[in-house]
Amino acid sequence: MAKTSKKALGAAMAGVMAVGAVAGAVNAVDQVKVANAAESQASKDAKAKISHLIYSINNNYAGIKNQAQWEAYAKQAYALIAKMPTAEAAQAAELNAKVDAISDTVLAIARINQVEKSYATNHQGIKNASQWREYLDLAKEDMKSVDQSVFAAKYEELVKRFNEASDNVKKIEDAYAVELAAAEKLYDAAKASMNLDDANKALAAAEALGTHATSDALEAKVKGLIAQIEGVKVEVNTISIDEKTFDDNTKGQRLSIKVNGEAMSIDFLVAAGYSLEFNATKDSDGSAANTAVFGTLLNAVSTNGKLADTVAEDKYKVQVTAKKDGNIIVSDKAAIEVKNIDSTASSISSYKLLNGTKNQVSDKLVVGETVTLSDVKVTNGTTETAITGAKLTSSNDAIISVDNGAGTFKANSLGTAKITVTYGKVSKEFTYTVVAQERKIVSVTPATSSIKAIAGGKTATVKVKAVDQYGDPVAPAYAATATNATDVQVVEPATTDIVNGVAVAAADAKGESVVTITSGTKKGSDTIFFKDKDGKILGRVGVSTTDVEGVSTSKIELVKVDSDEDYSEDFKIFNTVAGTKDSVVKVALNNYTSEGVKLPAEVLTTATIDKHADVDVALVDGDKAVEISADGAKPGNYDVVIKLASGKTYRTTVTVVEPSVTTITGVTFTSFAPLVGDAISASNVLKLDKSSAGDAEVKSLTLSASTPHKVRLNSDGEIYIDKNDNGSYLLADDGAVIGKVVVTGTDSFSTLTVADFVAGTTKLTATDKGNVIISVNGDLNKNGTIDNTEMISSTTISVK
Repeated sequence: MAKTSKKALGAAMAGVMAVGAVAGAVNAVDQVKVANAAESQASKDAKAKISHLIYSINNNYAGIKNQAQWEAYAKQAYALIAKMPTAEAAQAAELNAKVDAISDTVLAIARINQVEKSYATNHQGIKNASQWREYLDLAKEDMKSVDQSVFAAKYEELVKRFNEASDNVKKIEDAYAVELAAAEKLYDAAKASMNLDDANKALAAAEALGTHATSDALEAKVKGLIAQIEGVKVEVNTISIDEKTFDDNTKGQRLSIKVNGEAMSIDFLVAAGYSLEFNATKDSDGSAANTAVFGTLLNAVSTNGKLADTVAEDKYKVQVTAKKDGNIIVSDKAAIEVKNIDSTASSISSYKLLNGTKNQVSDKLVVGETVTLSDVKVTNGTTETAITGAKLTSSNDAIISVDNGAGTFKANSLGTAKITVTYGKVSKEFTYTVVAQERKIVSVTPATSSIKAIAGGKTATVKVKAVDQYGDPVAPAYAATATNATDVQVVEPATTDIVNGVAVAAADAKGESVVTITSGTKKGSDTIFFKDKDGKILGRVGVSTTDVEGVSTSKIELVKVDSDEDYSEDFKIFNTVAGTKDSVVKVALNNYTSEGVKLPAEVLTTATIDKHADVDVALVDGDKAVEISADGAKPGNYDVVIKLASGKTYRTTVTVVEPSVTTITGVTFTSFAPLVGDAISASNVLKLDKSSAGDAEVKSLTLSASTPHKVRLNSDGEIYIDKNDNGSYLLADDGAVIGKVVVTGTDSFSTLTVADFVAGTTKLTATDKGNVIISVNGDLNKNGTIDNTEMISSTTISVK
């Protein structure tokens, strides 16, 4: 996500206040059942993880290595909180807020680390300084969330490091401002004298400033002035705007024009003495759209035709007016469209639709209901990728309206409308009918028609699912009486001989609840009924009890965790770090009687677990379950053996596989024979696209699988997948480095660094000799690192 002396920071951060500490103690709450539930193991584990995270931050240096570990701890804490039962929702929200505040602290650390590392290894010019300033501004915002009551010393450390980094950046900015002012004076002098030598001096000064929006603009103005001085005259008879499609979030995009039917630079036309006014309107209703398209305030006209850094996806009409010496020439309106054109997704493969807190399954909505779209994923070949920025549209806003800011759509009036989800060039459609009849429960269906329990106060569980008349899941209030259409009456047997209590937990997003029955004192069978408020039977579940006790058989079985995709639904896991998709399998040693009645799982506190060195295990759920992961393990089958203190052993096998990943399989280099003055630069041997904001996009690579994100090259020579599409390699791109540029120079180029090569700061002189060997390397041996021996392809620049 992203400071001067300590005194300066105090002024800059006058609004930064300590975030109140989230209460450490989390009280257990009742589920919707007869007896109070004890605090869950997930809650205890989450608190322990948070305490460990706080201790580690307070007692270790906030460097890059520790930062990465803290990010992992925070993710693990979130995962543990997600496992807390619905009855602990309030406590879970408090713990999530605490981890959010801690994550902001880690994020501020990450941004400062990024600036310090980049400053030490890269060219200290205005282009990089602008990026560093952006990171520092973001860090300042993140530091507002640092809980100073918890991280007092760490906050002071961050303030000091922020100020030092900000001072370094400010020195570059101040030096650039002085040089820019001097170059602008040269331009003003040349404009006044109309002398070609003066103009060329101004151009040299502008070019020496480096790459920046202000220096680039000055350079264009000087070139226009030179054209004027050299006698190039422009007389506009007709002017038009090219119709084209633009990306929704690429910086530096600009309208293009034709004058008298020929393409012409906007800057050149302005330098020739013309003033320009660009106007934009929405194609759908003709309303003013200058702010949306050009980013101007209060829909003022644009004088340069430059698009805003982000533009809402839509269709627009644009028009330009050119004025000079009393002459006014107006173009026809031209159509442009803004889309997410940098996506290479082939389909929208999965998503979540929540009506309130429950899954929206049917094609029916009740007037007033709002559905939230989330967790959208797209497919690229065989790879599925989570994305943000999907756009919602409605065929009839009067019936169903959309709110793209919130990612929701709302049923307003009776009728039928089509909702379209669009990401880049792919889309998915849903047709909904809005109805007036309120939802009511029509069925409660158990996962099995009957359950077994041992008589004498023992418990057994079964899942039930409630749905309404439209087929959508419902979260009913289960109680002894039902008073409205969303209540369910739980009718227990007339006597407590067979069933001596029923408790029903709150429903999840699928409308599923866990029913826990407590057995009576006698052996036999009975039935529990579920009824609506009018006494109509919605469902039933049979209960049979037995007096046969004792463990007859035990076996290792999968524990399914439906609400967390980190857990595998079978005994197959990826060899990735625990806390990522399908990286963990959870098992328990379940006990059964001779009649197949399931008993409480074995407590494994004193058990010994034998496993391969590359496999990790952890006891959870009060030591009644084992989580198995295999980060970095080679693909294959691995045995896990549980040995009880009694000597009995139980074995299961976990299959470890590698997830589908995008790798570099080939590189197309451009041949380059440098001349004196040419830069020894990555852009001369690799096809780099710098049209979007941030690091350059690499276009010279052949990949094993397509990706909807840009593949970029940063100043450290790392080639990475820009997972969060922000133009830089930061937290959200963790693990996305797929290659590295390695540079080896001889003779005159023996001190050439990767940073210099990427930036192109080294220029060839007449006395230079030697070779520059450039290679693109990858993790060919799949050990998680990229070293100088893992070469995919290489080329050489020779200077003789």
